[in-house]
Amino acid sequence: MLLGARLSWLPMTLYGGAVYLAAPRTPGGAAAVWAWWMQPGPQVAAWVVAGVAFVTGVALYVRRGARPVDGHA
Repeated sequence: MLLGARLSWLPMTLYGGAVYLAAPRTPGGAAAVWAWWMQPGPQVAAWVVAGVAFVTGVALYVRRGARPVDGHA
């Protein structure tokens, strides 16, 4: 546990802010991968990155389950 539950929002907030400020105005190219959530709908590479992130998250949740709360089962 690197940051803990209280600061779990911090990495994605910082990454989101950085992507919002640094993403190029023209869609496509390498930005479709690192700035996938700032890309318009028809960018295939952005959809692939989003799909991989979703499938990875679901697989990790299925494999490891929800994190137990201290003091509870």
